[in-house]
Amino acid sequence: MQFDILEAMEQRIASQRRAIWIIVVGFLLLIALLLYRTSLISGHADNLDQTRRDLLDQVASMRADLRNLRERNAALVEGRLPGLRQMEFGEIIEKPAEHVESVLLTRTNAYEGVRYEYLAIVKNRSAEFLTPEIKILLFNTSGYQVGSASISAKGSSLQRRQALLKPGESRTYSGVLEVNSDEPPPYLLVRASVAE
Repeated sequence: MQFDILEAMEQRIASQRRAIWIIVVGFLLLIALLLYRTSLISGHADNLDQTRRDLLDQVASMRADLRNLRERNAALVEGRLPGLRQMEFGEIIEKPAEHVESVLLTRTNAYEGVRYEYLAIVKNRSAEFLTPEIKILLFNTSGYQVGSASISAKGSSLQRRQALLKPGESRTYSGVLEVNSDEPPPYLLVRASVAE
């Protein structure tokens, strides 16, 4: 009987040892699998990081190329029309032409779509009465005129008298620019003359 108890205990201990070895081997396999997956993920992360760095370098290079192309294009366009200047909407342009103190162009969203509006301050710096005629012209990146507005005294004698500026007098004019482009025009030309 004692022999049976001892044999049963030995079998029980042997089965517990097998179970412990199975657990240890399973645990070691799990650790090996985790290490393998970690190295794979780390390798992928390194590849992704290198790809990201390469893409950032390409973006920086393309931005520099784009900046150079825009500068070359701007030089070509500005050389075509004297007085043409780059501008952005919302920027005040100081003294763009004779008798014009400043021009502010804005881009607004209205019910009918995008509108371009201007606000111009005109000043008579001469010692004589004068009636200024002003044209605000907008150009696209290729140098083609895509918009315009006029500040003019043409019409009745009453309109001419109202547009007449005394020496030292200044006035503000505002209105909507007619623009036939989907892109905001980047160039402006202001021309001013005196009505006869």
